[in-house]
Amino acid sequence: MLLVCSSSGNLRAVTLAARLSALCPGAWEGAGHGPSSSSPVSLPTAARPFSAAPGRSDGGGGGGRDRSFRQELEEEVRVARAQKAASDYRRRKDAAGPAPAGPPAQGGGTSGGASSGSGESLIRAKAQEELEDLSGWEPVTYGESGMEAIVERRIRESIAQGQLDGLKGRGQPLEALGPRHDHQFYKVDPLMAALGRSMGAQAIKPRSIELRDELSSAVKAFEDALAREARKRLQALAAASRTGAASPEAVASKLAEELASADLKGAAYAFEEASRVRSQYNGAVLVDKETYGASWPLEQVRRAEYAAECLRVARDVVAEAMAAEAGKGG
Repeated sequence: MLLVCSSSGNLRAVTLAARLSALCPGAWEGAGHGPSSSSPVSLPTAARPFSAAPGRSDGGGGGGRDRSFRQELEEEVRVARAQKAASDYRRRKDAAGPAPAGPPAQGGGTSGGASSGSGESLIRAKAQEELEDLSGWEPVTYGESGMEAIVERRIRESIAQGQLDGLKGRGQPLEALGPRHDHQFYKVDPLMAALGRSMGAQAIKPRSIELRDELSSAVKAFEDALAREARKRLQALAAASRTGAASPEAVASKLAEELASADLKGAAYAFEEASRVRSQYNGAVLVDKETYGASWPLEQVRRAEYAAECLRVARDVVAEAMAAEAGKGG
């Protein structure tokens, strides 16, 4: 191709056209030259090699020829893009393989067609398996109860599949809680200790947590006062040989009866103080559950009975004495 340019603007335009024809073979030669009847596609301002000054004619550099050539260049770019899109479409269509169209022709199949058909069958089978795996899918909302919804769904699926049928103790009543179950409330709880530290660092301590600490201190004071009196009375019973060969439970019951009937002003006052704090604590738990939500970890505690507390402390004192006696004998 012979390129003759009359100005530096035409030289840049023709050079750009030559580069486009090299990148898109056939696009330049296959398209007609001259002004296009359709509206040209506007190129970005940075990509326009030249622009005719408004109101300029062919004189002084060929402004009219520049405008005609710009239309031709835009036409070439549009054709090149269309050819590339068609080529990409044919490439994707060839890679996907032929679509199934009824029974195969008699005696005309090739090994390539058979392999592509088998590959398509494998793809369809895999897609069907994935759809079957997702057939039981249920949407899950990850909100306040999202995790509970997931757990409940997993439990229902396990029950439906029979995975919980062989569990030990199935169909039998739950074991009763031990006599010291409620007493464990007053022991050290790592969760509550961490919660208290976290809220304390933020200068936030709900009323139920404050009263829980007070209740633990009040209960401990009552237990210490009652245990001191129980040890004295147990030593008196042992010195009088009134325990004899009685079982530890019988000794604890007799000791608890004496503690409950005795006029122990210090222990009685400590018990009343613990009962008062316990009542305040139970009310504060209800308020904090309303404030911080139903998932607030603290729960109410049962009202204590003086006779039951005397029996529990008496059992602890008897067990302590028996352990000390066994240690001396060993």
